[in-house]
Amino acid sequence: MYRLVHLAIAYFFLLIPSQHAIAEDLSNISMITGRQSGTYFRFGQDISRVFQATCGAPIAVKESAGSLENLKRLRNEAFTQLAIIQSDVLQYILVNQEAGREFRDYANKFKIVYALYPEEIHVVTKHGTNIHSLRDLSGKKVAIGEPESGTRLTSLLLLSSLNVQVTPVEIGPKAALDRLLRGERGEEIDAFIAVGGKPYPVLDLEAKAGEELEFVPITENEVFQIYKPATFTNNDYRWLKSDVKTAAVTATLVTFDFQGKSCANVATIAKIVKDNFDELQKSGHPKWNAVALDQDVPGWSRSDCVTEKLRHPFRLSSPNGRCVFLDGDAPRACNCDRFSDSIQHRICELQCQSAAH
Repeated sequence: MYRLVHLAIAYFFLLIPSQHAIAEDLSNISMITGRQSGTYFRFGQDISRVFQATCGAPIAVKESAGSLENLKRLRNEAFTQLAIIQSDVLQYILVNQEAGREFRDYANKFKIVYALYPEEIHVVTKHGTNIHSLRDLSGKKVAIGEPESGTRLTSLLLLSSLNVQVTPVEIGPKAALDRLLRGERGEEIDAFIAVGGKPYPVLDLEAKAGEELEFVPITENEVFQIYKPATFTNNDYRWLKSDVKTAAVTATLVTFDFQGKSCANVATIAKIVKDNFDELQKSGHPKWNAVALDQDVPGWSRSDCVTEKLRHPFRLSSPNGRCVFLDGDAPRACNCDRFSDSIQHRICELQCQSAAH
């Protein structure tokens, strides 16, 4: 009887996760990106594709209005572990973290997975509007992006850096392009601002389709106290006749300060992106060629899920081919022969087999 009870207890403890060498199934993973017409969404699809090729299941890529909405949803939405956020939005949070509990919570709890790529600021108008600089937007009707979008915050920071006052219209770039070109009376706009990696899909037009458009150059020194310099060329947009100077932010893959399974999931995604980086550059969005995975984001720390857990391997489990993450150290040699008692020997073997799978 003692041996049966002992064996039952041993089997019970085999079912309880231990601190080391536990395989955690990846499940309920999602990433918040942006509008389906934008670069964020395409990046999410690219990551989901290499993840599925490795792990046999996709990441749910979720649409959103943009960076500010992404922060709130990453903080509060169940089963959402990742979001793409503009770097100027992150810096805005740091500057304003003492203004309220929400921003303070963001500053304390959000962590960097990878800095991704530069997002160019597109200021778009029509030929013949006599808008040749950001200061020429003063008094004009300008579409600045949807509420809760990173584009809206960038627009406000950009214009306020020059003390330029506009009549703001809170719509996204797709609707803004339509209103710029075909706006009915009373709904016309003079320009719009879009933030996204070139070629920005809404503006990726054939030469004839884009012949009415022009970019407003960004050259003012005040802007580059916040943003980095960038350039549009004909290789980026077929309708562009000459190079145009602009500015850029950095798209950043962000996670929450997770523990346990969600942390393991984030680490596995980070490893898959790193291991498949060449493939992403070859077959993903062209902006993957501008990504530097080791780039830091000033004021923000990298997630421990990435820095610590990436030291340990993940692998495909059998028989279902799903990815699992080994939490803690890799299993050591079992050395079950040290137990002379047959039950202890068998328990050791079962534990060893469990860790191996």
